[in-house]
Amino acid sequence: MSGVRTLMAAPGRAWRTRTAREQTLLAGSATVLAAVLGWTLAVQPLLTFRDGAQTRYAAAMAEHLEIHQGLERHRALAATATEYDDRGLPLRAVVAQGAARAGVTLARVLPDESGRLNVWIESADPGALMGWLEALSADSAITATRASIDRAAPGSDQVRAQLLLERPGGGS
Repeated sequence: MSGVRTLMAAPGRAWRTRTAREQTLLAGSATVLAAVLGWTLAVQPLLTFRDGAQTRYAAAMAEHLEIHQGLERHRALAATATEYDDRGLPLRAVVAQGAARAGVTLARVLPDESGRLNVWIESADPGALMGWLEALSADSAITATRASIDRAAPGSDQVRAQLLLERPGGGS
């Protein structure tokens, strides 16, 4: 224990043996050293973090502005866009495109002499089939004037159908 006291007393004795001028110089040097360490270990990392945060904020704001402008362009285009009108297309093309979008596979398509279209479907999901028929009616004014729908196989959740599709004004 006495060794520790001797070790702790040594700096105090060394300080007292210095002249006032040396003590002032040592205190000034210690102050400068403390300032440099404080700057290097505390202030500079905080400033670097702040600068990085400002840079990240500016980048996020630029990205936000870009997205906002893109949304505004999209809204403007959507407002000026005319709805797609497939009534000028042949009935067969409209039916085939709609079936492909709905995921309904057409097994056979046969136009008749009055401009209607006979369609056979071997296997389809009932929801997809009904959704497709509804979309044809709503989007293209094509209606099923005759429909025969039954299960594709006993116990199956798929259906098969034979449809007679017609558009006002004909045009297969």
